[in-house]
Amino acid sequence: MDIATAKMLHADAMNIPPALVEYVIFGFFVGKEIIIMIGTILAIYFLHKHFWREFAMILIGLGGGGLIWYFLSRYFDRPRPVTQLTSS
Repeated sequence: MDIATAKMLHADAMNIPPALVEYVIFGFFVGKEIIIMIGTILAIYFLHKHFWREFAMILIGLGGGGLIWYFLSRYFDRPRPVTQLTSS
């Protein structure tokens, strides 16, 4: 099943503009830490300026994304691939 999914994603990636693929790959490398940092900075700013609606949107966005990640990771419960470091 994983091989079929990988082949399907690879075939789809061949039809996507290269610039979009670069942005997606960049997002994978940046990771959730940058998103959390930006969200925290925005939340502090909105809290300081008393922009309550914007502050609530940040909390809902970060909290909702975290909940979706948590439940999906528990639902699929897939083991991480084993990384082997080899010396050349």
